Amino acid sequence: LKNDQIYPVFTEIAFPPETASQKIFIESINPLPESVRVDEDGNYLGKYFLKPLETKTIVYKSLIEVYAKTRDDAAPYFRSLIDQQKNYLLTAKKYWQISKVDLIKNLNNPEDIYYFVTNNLKYNYNKINSQNKRLGADTVLSSPDQAVCLEFTDLFVGIAREKGIYSREIEGYGFSLDPKLQPISLSSDILHAWPEYFDSKTKNWIAVDPTWENTSGINYFSSFDLNHIAFVIHGKNSDYPLAAGMYKLENSRDILIKPVIEEPLERKEIVIEDIDFPNTISDDKSYQGKFIVKNNGSSYLWQIPVDVEAVNINLKKKDFIIPVLAPYEKKEIIFEYSAKNKNKKVQGELSINVMGEQLLKQKINIIPSYYNLIFRFLAVVFGLSFLFLIFRLIVKVKH
Repeated sequence: LKNDQIYPVFTEIAFPPETASQKIFIESINPLPESVRVDEDGNYLGKYFLKPLETKTIVYKSLIEVYAKTRDDAAPYFRSLIDQQKNYLLTAKKYWQISKVDLIKNLNNPEDIYYFVTNNLKYNYNKINSQNKRLGADTVLSSPDQAVCLEFTDLFVGIAREKGIYSREIEGYGFSLDPKLQPISLSSDILHAWPEYFDSKTKNWIAVDPTWENTSGINYFSSFDLNHIAFVIHGKNSDYPLAAGMYKLENSRDILIKPVIEEPLERKEIVIEDIDFPNTISDDKSYQGKFIVKNNGSSYLWQIPVDVEAVNINLKKKDFIIPVLAPYEKKEIIFEYSAKNKNKKVQGELSINVMGEQLLKQKINIIPSYYNLIFRFLAVVFGLSFLFLIFRLIVKVKH
């Protein structure tokens, strides 16, 4: 990363995300980002601070498991996102616009669109080694012999959205056994692009690869392989975030991926931070407590139960669910509580359990409200007494 400005900036970069068909096991990110978040599409974004004119190198290492079927632990979360994503998954964004609708009037489903793209575009091997300018769906329809994987993908997504089919683009890594049959493009790193469409029957995202079917003759619609690793998901925007390998100061090789045989080990570690609730409360008031749940582990955590338990304290809500928590990501939990018994000086207790493990236990002193009245009365009395003494001293000095 390089900040060309004379003032400091924050910038985000994308790390490989967990999806319904891949799981990550982070070994290290050096240096760690200031913060991380999962965006609307499911991208895993890290925020970095750059001083004026600063250059910073980030090194990311992980193991990635690729699945032939949808993962049971992750699928419910991605299915639930569709309701939030519907407002943009049919939008004709940059590179996904179709003006020649007469050419696609007979296409009615994902399979029709897939084979229209596969049969009408021709892969241009010369573009891999030249300045590969992205054409977009509309332009490649007029220049079908100027296509590489991005054009095959953009055309599929553009037509699918025009036909009311939720679709998006995936940019990532393709293990190519034969560069002629399974070509790759985009810069000097081995990056590839392919589309996905949402199957309304199974409620799953289905990956297809019209590029590799066009060049190899292998069916990439009815079945997919384990040679595709997702780096970024483009649903809301057609060109953001950038995929790993696209953050460059020069034409360099920045990605190294190799197959391994060892079983990845998942490290789970949850911590509680920024605890914000008083340890002394009155029995006539309600209070709001806050704390941060942070994932210090190596993988995403799904459907995380967070329970707040109490002794001598009423909780308005005590059970919480965090749908997903990426490595190093933080989520804030806010709860309301009050004393259970009135007019009794007792000790309460709050404890926080995450994934069945108690991570915090704190004593709470509960003070009856009449104590406060007594303290206020005594404070007024002492205050008046003090003023009276001052007055007497002033009078005495004058005499």
